[in-house]
Amino acid sequence: MLLAAKILRKKSRIFNEEAKMPTMSEIQQSDKIEDLRKQFDDVLQIVITAAE
Repeated sequence: MLLAAKILRKKSRIFNEEAKMPTMSEIQQSDKIEDLRKQFDDVLQIVITAAE
């Protein structure tokens, strides 16, 4: 009985850690945000260069 309780506790801990992992859509969303940041930086660099 005690062994079963330990196994269940370990399994629930594993499931909790898995639940914290980002989903595929969250990963894609962060990639899109990163791409937009890079594009913004590129445009900003062009504007700064043009202003000089």
